[in-house]
Formats: sequence, structure tokens, C-alpha cells
Amino acid sequence: MINSLLLKGLVNQEVKTTTTQIALWEGIGIWSIAYKKLRYKKRAIEKINTDIEQKSKILNKVYGNEPLKLSARLQKHLFSQLKLETEDISTIRELDELCISVENEAIQLERELSKGEFKGDSIDGLIKYTIQKMFNDLSKNFTKKGSEEQDNIVKEIMEVLREMPDDHKEKLQHELKVEELSEKAIKKAITTGGLGIAFAALVEIAGFSAYMFATKTLAAITGIIGLTLPFSIYATITSFMAFLANPIVLIMLFTGFLRFITKTSKRKIRNAYIPTLVSQIAISSTIGEVRIDDLNKLVKNINI
Repeated sequence: MINSLLLKGLVNQEVKTTTTQIALWEGIGIWSIAYKKLRYKKRAIEKINTDIEQKSKILNKVYGNEPLKLSARLQKHLFSQLKLETEDISTIRELDELCISVENEAIQLERELSKGEFKGDSIDGLIKYTIQKMFNDLSKNFTKKGSEEQDNIVKEIMEVLREMPDDHKEKLQHELKVEELSEKAIKKAITTGGLGIAFAALVEIAGFSAYMFATKTLAAITGIIGLTLPFSIYATITSFMAFLANPIVLIMLFTGFLRFITKTSKRKIRNAYIPTLVSQIAISSTIGEVRIDDLNKLVKNINI
């Protein structure tokens, strides 16, 4: 029996999701950020997002038919970042236990990152909190868009909501306190932040199946609204960019005097991503049962 939602999700999640996660993880190097800050200035974050999307497409083209190679690559990044030993891992059970350790580390990191706002102690609690944060990001970005773009975002969300089971629609409708899930009602819910709250309440009632529709809703509009870069990473990167704005700091950086700071900052940025990443992967555990052959392949690839 597999207990780790992270392990199940690594096997189950869609290739495009995995390639985006890998592209983001590998694309947030400090030197790369420093270069973009110098060259693109105020457009640096936009350029980071664009590069992540391009790398994701390349990974998808190269490894699209070998999803487990992508999963193995992603799990290696997590284990390495958290300094978890993998040399003695030779069975599915051992890999399962290692992935549970990653989940626990992600929970602890979120407690620290949220400065006490997140008080959960389970992967379920972390997932719910992460989804709420992502919907908050949606609300913040949505209000900055023009009327036409907002209408396109609402239409994409409506397409996902139409796929929901009728009982889920009724519960969501009840939580939003509307007579029907119309475009007008959804637009208002996004603007006020009510959509995320409603989905969180729906999860309480309907369980993991509601998680899938929440993430589908977010995934449907990621490209339109620019949510490739999760807010937790965005905040850390922008903080680092503010640090780089000092000309003396830039001179020291490119002459090698800030090697320790760059190493620490890179670790800090990736740690900021881990809770969101682990939650995203864990949600995909609901897609279906995992095959033993696939799990064995992940075990085999862990130390390659």
C-alpha cells in the first residue's frame, strides 16, 4: 500500500504539469535572475515566466513519451534540495517513506514561510492552504487585466466548471450564494476572492475530487493570467532583485565576492517553491491507481 500522496502524484500527473515544474525549478538560478534583472529591468519577472514556458515545451517535446523519466528527474531535485539520503533506497516501500519525509519537510517549510499563518500538520491541510493561496494570486492578477482579458479568463473557468458533477456545482453555487454559476457570478467571485474560499469549502465536503477541479480551474487560465511563477517564489525573487538593485552589490556579485549569498539565495528561492510544488504533485494522486511497474521504475531511477 502506498501512503505518500506525493509518490502517487509523481506517477499520475500530466506530462505538461511535470515539465512546467521542472522548468521552473531549474530556471530559478541566481545568476540567471541577476542577468535578467540587468537586461530587462522591470520586465525581468515577465521574462522569467516566458523562459519557463519555453523550457517546458522543450522538455515536453524531448520526454513527452517517457513521463517517468521526468518524474524521476523531479523527485531527484526534491531529495537533493532537502538533503535526503537516497543511496540505500531499493524498494517501493522505502521510496514511499522517503516521499512522506518530503511531505513533512514541505509542511514545516510552509509554517516558516507563512510566519505562523499556516498551522496545518498534514499534507491535506497543506494542499488546501496552497490552493487558497493560488486563488488569491488569481484575484490579484485578475483585477489588473483589461475587460476583454477578464472575459476570456471567465470563459475558460466556465468550461472547467461545466465538467463538474452536478452535486459539486450545487455545492459551489451554495458556497458562492448565487442562484446559478453564471459568468457574472464567477467574475464577481474572482474579484472578491470568493472563488477560492468556495472551492476550499467544497473540498471539505466533496474531498479530493474537488481538488482536481480547483487545480483544473487554475491550470485553464495560467497562460492567460500569468500564474506560471507562484507567489511564494515571486516574493522571494523580487526581494532578491531589490537586493541586486544596489550597484555595489552587483559589482561584488560579478566579481565573486557574494558566492555564499548567491548559494543561500538560490536555496531560499527553491525552498519557497517546495510547499507549492509538493501540493501540486500530491493533488494528482487522485487521478487513478498507480501501477507497480511504474513505481519500480522510479525506484530504479532514483540513484542513476
